[in-house]
Amino acid sequence: MLKTLRYVRHETSCWLELTTLLISPENDSDAEFDKMNRWVAAELGPDVPMHFTTFYPDYKMTD
Repeated sequence: MLKTLRYVRHETSCWLELTTLLISPENDSDAEFDKMNRWVAAELGPDVPMHFTTFYPDYKMTD
């Protein structure tokens, strides 16, 4: 997936935005955010919009 993101950003004229689903405590640590943000800034550029959505356990997905 990372290779594809680099390709879309640097080899096409498509608009690129990233959305990340945050699932506590799976991927919401400070270290995880730091690693992800550094990669995006270095590989895609600091002007790529990033969106974060929070997982909310509901219906059959309560665990």
